[in-house]
Amino acid sequence: MRKTALILATLLLSACGNGGDQANESTATLVEFTESEQGQTPYDSRAIVTDRWLRIDFGPEARDYMLLDREEETVYNVVPEEQRVLVIESEEIPEEPPRDLDLADSSEAMGEDAPTLEGKEARRHEFSADGETCYQALIVPELMPDVRAAMSEFLEVMAGEHARVMDRVPADNRSACDLADDIFATGRQWEEGMPVMEWHPDGTRRELVDYDRDWEADPELFRIPEDFQQYSPSDVGSLDSQG
Repeated sequence: MRKTALILATLLLSACGNGGDQANESTATLVEFTESEQGQTPYDSRAIVTDRWLRIDFGPEARDYMLLDREEETVYNVVPEEQRVLVIESEEIPEEPPRDLDLADSSEAMGEDAPTLEGKEARRHEFSADGETCYQALIVPELMPDVRAAMSEFLEVMAGEHARVMDRVPADNRSACDLADDIFATGRQWEEGMPVMEWHPDGTRRELVDYDRDWEADPELFRIPEDFQQYSPSDVGSLDSQG
């Protein structure tokens, strides 16, 4: 998966606390990744999943983080240095894309070279739109349904935000893969199983490093500071104009 959601939030923040009903989470599923971009140093990321929350960050030392409130279908991008929280609520996604995307997913067994997790072999998938390869992945079927569900829910909220601003991007600059991955067919890999490796034509890459189904999570990881300024993506222009 591209880091579309985190990149979107970062851009919105550069342009410019709901702490009340916080769940008392303790046991979670922790999933750790290594990610890289073309020509850049690899970095760590992780997802922490409970029944109520999904937290995405860049490791235990990272200050910034994103939270998905799975009950409210709302994403919070928390930036302590700015003392701000970008609040992204679920938006309606158009039923039909502005053009035919001709989505396809081809998969094949890997034989002896297949990574194996919990007795299940990964399959190689290629996801495309309008004949263009969007990304490829090695996916273990049926593994970690809780993580996959949470990631799909997160991407669904972000897809609504991308749909809201879709018309601001000239049609010529929106490829079929952009429309598919960001809005109309987001998270296809998570539907097929647990991606253990994923790579894109632009050089973006992510690899599963480790996971723990019974990880003791500090409840503070799921806290939204009450004293931070909260704002929505539509507020960014007015905030910027006020300096």
